[in-house]
Amino acid sequence: MSALFVITELLEFAIKIEQAGYRFYVEAIKQNPDREVVNLFQYLADEEFKHEMVFKALLETLTASGVKPAAEKSAFLKKMFSSHPLADPQLLSRVFSGQEAVEEIVEMALAFEKDSVIFYTELRELVDQEGSAKVDRIIREEMGHIRKLVEFKSALHSV
Repeated sequence: MSALFVITELLEFAIKIEQAGYRFYVEAIKQNPDREVVNLFQYLADEEFKHEMVFKALLETLTASGVKPAAEKSAFLKKMFSSHPLADPQLLSRVFSGQEAVEEIVEMALAFEKDSVIFYTELRELVDQEGSAKVDRIIREEMGHIRKLVEFKSALHSV
């Protein structure tokens, strides 16, 4: 298996994570009519969409010269992707029964945002310098999502 194929496959995983995250937040909006909840989840859905576009652009511009062979790391990332909460395409149908408390949805969101940061931290080492800078930006934004979710969760408990 060529290194280019491996990087391409991993970027496709990243795109799937962002797409599933978008669907998760859109579904969370449908479950929670509270304006503050809707605003948070809409912001996060918009961010997931932006990240998807970045990963798609990286995938389109990927060249063999920007690829570092890393079979061990790519095997690790493939396993990590398969255990990512958003890797399961049936997730949303099982997650949202309509009975979830906002706290539960926030906990799920925190879990997959954290897993995304770990996945992207490893992924950035496999792309070229320009790609790495873009992935770094996404990691910082994902960390911002975690902060927003933690702050939101804290505010829920102080009410």
